[in-house]
Amino acid sequence: MTESVQIQGKPHMIYNMIVKIPLQRILLLGIFSLGIVFLFGMVIADADTTEKSYITFKMTNTGDDDILRVSLMKEGESSKYGMARQEQNIEFLKESGEIRWNPCNDNACMIFSSPTAGGKTGRDQLILTITLSNPRVDLRSCLGDPTCERLKGGTYTKSGMLDGILYTGKTYIVSVSSLKAGIGEAFEMQEMPA
Repeated sequence: MTESVQIQGKPHMIYNMIVKIPLQRILLLGIFSLGIVFLFGMVIADADTTEKSYITFKMTNTGDDDILRVSLMKEGESSKYGMARQEQNIEFLKESGEIRWNPCNDNACMIFSSPTAGGKTGRDQLILTITLSNPRVDLRSCLGDPTCERLKGGTYTKSGMLDGILYTGKTYIVSVSSLKAGIGEAFEMQEMPA
């Protein structure tokens, strides 16, 4: 008959602690690392999905003038009062001169902006309005009066159509100086290569 010998006393307890503590630490460190990797992956996936749901317009060719504000209007199906108009919720990043627009509630989609909007065609027309300031004009006598600023040429507005098929996740370069005077004019716009 074999007898099992049990080691008792302090040396055995110390040996058990030495063996168990590193294994526990390794397991806890592994679980912690997996949790960080999982959370990091979720954040990147969420940011990637959010970026893909936006249409970005990059304003170029403004000369020395500064962009003060922008607005984006969608004109659609005609009603008895004329074209139905809806102000779009956009984000203007002044430092980079970019407009970010989320037209489809975080989903991927395509927007068709056409000069033949209205009626029952289902087509929309996107109207971009840009207010610019001319830093070369002395506006000290206006004291923040917008009418005076416009009359002196210190601030002015350009408003025109964005003509084309736009896709979420894409960036479009809009040439501000390309807009000609007149009704129904469109900004020159091209898709930025990926």
